[in-house]
Amino acid sequence: MNDYLSFVKELQYKFGTDAEKYFKRYFELKYGSPLEHTKLTAEDWTISKFKKEDLDSQGIILGDNGNLIKVLEKLETECNSNPNTSIPRLQYEPKLHNILLLAGLTLSAQRDTAESVTSVTHIGVGTDSTAEAESQTGLITASGARKSFAISGQRKVVNQTAKFNMVFSDSDLSVPLSITEGATFTAVTSGTCHCRLNFPSFSLTTGEVITFQINETHQNG
Repeated sequence: MNDYLSFVKELQYKFGTDAEKYFKRYFELKYGSPLEHTKLTAEDWTISKFKKEDLDSQGIILGDNGNLIKVLEKLETECNSNPNTSIPRLQYEPKLHNILLLAGLTLSAQRDTAESVTSVTHIGVGTDSTAEAESQTGLITASGARKSFAISGQRKVVNQTAKFNMVFSDSDLSVPLSITEGATFTAVTSGTCHCRLNFPSFSLTTGEVITFQINETHQNG
């Protein structure tokens, strides 16, 4: 809500103390619901690259009952607070915002009404630099096979946030490779694409791994 409060302050500077009231009324008339009760879904990805031997030393246990989320969040905190940590990041892109695709949003709504029991199960990566668009249905140029969160990563809900974490190593892809897109899916092949992200190039070479931390938070506006 920080962007919203900054916007309101700008309106107040121009239009006085009633600016927020007028803006909320405008929002309700345009979108059909009060600003405070608007349901939002905010999703961000944090992508990091490490040396494979450094990540292997962290005692990672993969799978839905594993510890990948805990390990990667701990590493992120350590790297942010101490640039000279013994587990340095080779490359880092924090909190990149993806697009929830229309097909993925529809499927999420169908789960709420019991019209579907399909969940987000896999993640794939690719090499295309096309920007995200909600009408897209998957990766533009996929590379390698999709990986299962339940087997090779981890997924769990913490409060109102669905967390999905995955590691891609040099054995998962044909390296050297410049990765520029990622997407989550409901199946290892075909299925529905839930979201897609285009990001700055990560060049994966022998002895390196790329980690994906995805947080999808359901919140009121």
